[in-house]
Parts: sequence; C-alpha cells; structure tokens
Amino acid sequence: MIRPFLCILSSLTLALTLWGQLPIQDRPYMELTGYAEKWVEPNQIFLSITLKEKEEGRNKRSIQQQEEKLKTGLTERGISIEKLKRANANNETNTVFWGKKEETIMEYELELSDAEQLSQVMNLLDDLDVQQAHIARVDHTERLLLAKDIELQALRDVKTKAKSWAETIGTSLGNPIIIRKVSGGMYDTQELQAISIRGSRNDGEMYYIDGIGVSKQRLTFKNLHFTSTVYVKFEINE
Repeated sequence: MIRPFLCILSSLTLALTLWGQLPIQDRPYMELTGYAEKWVEPNQIFLSITLKEKEEGRNKRSIQQQEEKLKTGLTERGISIEKLKRANANNETNTVFWGKKEETIMEYELELSDAEQLSQVMNLLDDLDVQQAHIARVDHTERLLLAKDIELQALRDVKTKAKSWAETIGTSLGNPIIIRKVSGGMYDTQELQAISIRGSRNDGEMYYIDGIGVSKQRLTFKNLHFTSTVYVKFEINE
C-alpha cells in the first residue's frame, strides 16, 4: 500500500513541477480589460483678462489705473490679489494694431475656485468696462490623486470580472501575468498618460464679455472627466 501511494505522490509532484516549468505562453489564461470613470467639478478656473489703455475725452485710463481698480474689486469680493498674475513676458505691455489703430494692452491670468467666484468677477469686469475676458482652462488641485484613484478603480473592476468568469467556467483564478495601462486603445508605459482628462481647452468653452451685462448670462463649464482603462492577463488554475 505504501509503494503505490508513493508512486502517486511522485507523479503528482512531477506534474506540478512540469506545470511550473511551462512557459507563460503555454499556460491557460484569460484576458480582460477594466474601466473606470469619474466626473469631477474643477476647483481651479483660470480666467484670461486683457486690459488696454483707454481714452475718455482728454483723459487717458492707463493700464496701471485699471489694474489697481481690478485688484480693489477682487479684494472687496474676498478674492486674493495673489491669484492675479501678469501673463505678458517680462511683465511688459504689448502693442497691438487694429487696422490703423494702435493699442497698448496687458494680459492677466486670474485663478478662481468655483462658479460663484467666476460670476462675481465677470460682473466686476463688466462694471470696469473690461470687454476682453475668457475662461482659458480648468483644472483640479488634486488631479494626480484623482487619477491614481480612478486607476485603482479600473484594476478592481477587472479583478471582479475575472473572478466572475473563473467561477462561471468552473475554475479558479491564478496570478496576473501581464498588467498594462491602456490609453486611447494603445498600450502606454507612461503612468499619467494612461489617464484621460477632458474638459479644459475644449471648443465652445470660451466665455467672452462683449459689453453685455454678464449677470444675465449663464456661466457654465464642463466638469473634468477622469477615465482609466487597464488590460490584465490572468493565469487560470486547472
């Protein structure tokens, strides 16, 4: 009785050893993709503002005077003037030509945190007769953390699918053989490029003040769309 048992044990050990020595490509496997997405309201709204010198009769409203009024208005509305940055190279004014007319301008970028602040600033610019302003882009202060979280959700999604498939076909799931991040249908080894963020710099997302009372306008912008797709190849235990 002992000898047959030893023979069976030896055969089983040999089979397991040979199984472990099989090349990965010869082992039974399943391939799946996992997907996750999340829409997030941006908490960084970058407003591009252009001030230009104006002549009112014999008086000239310099850019510096307009900038001071803009800063005062921002302070009165609880918005830090540290969020207002000059966008011109070397903080110098630019000269532009409209036909034969020459104008001196200064461009600024103002960072806001929500739609309420945006509405307040748009009304302020209307009061100051600033007619060139638009939303340049939107972002989120925790963009990298949100991207990481959505990646983990995609991995959890593919693991759940794999377990369900293995149970359905009456087998058990082995270790993952290959894990790849997929971006735009292409495999990508760049960690953050596998995350697609849409919502900023899209066509149709420019909001201009053209001498119209902006308090009557509906100010909206798209939320940030975080997506992640992962590909995993799992070994199947027979």
